[in-house]
Amino acid sequence: WQNLGTGITNSPRKIFSISAVDENTVWAVAYDPSGAAAYDFTRTTDGGTVWNAGTLPGVGAYYPGQIHAFDDQTAWALMIKTPQQDRIKILKTTDGGANWADQSGEFNTSGFAFACLHFFNANEGIGFGSPGTGDASVDSLRIYRTTDGGNVWTRIPSGSLPVPAVAEGQWV
Repeated sequence: WQNLGTGITNSPRKIFSISAVDENTVWAVAYDPSGAAAYDFTRTTDGGTVWNAGTLPGVGAYYPGQIHAFDDQTAWALMIKTPQQDRIKILKTTDGGANWADQSGEFNTSGFAFACLHFFNANEGIGFGSPGTGDASVDSLRIYRTTDGGNVWTRIPSGSLPVPAVAEGQWV
């Protein structure tokens, strides 16, 4: 193994989520292990020789969770409301992280968070998981779908999903 660094100069930082598009393009988000606010991301387009660090827009008490990259210009960052973990924001960039747009949806509302994102192509993606509140009446499985790159997210009705087992869920 060879340490290639991250390009992130803020300290302390630890990488929380990595999304590899291919052997050359990788994106990652970091957190501050002390618990302080951190909005750092980094990406490489040359297999790790050069890392370009940047900053996600600070959105109050929302901190980076997962990042999912589609290519060297397009990525989505899931931002988790803390300490409740009951709602999220999704930020999207189409210019390599220079600008990030907030995508709206039901998940911006208390009790409707999810934990993971995956895009199959530039338009079709899913978000899934459960809020991390510890309240069983709130922490049920949620799956959202988009067919337009995340401009509109539609929740798959609970009745269309298998009934989760007791204490079953997916969270960070």
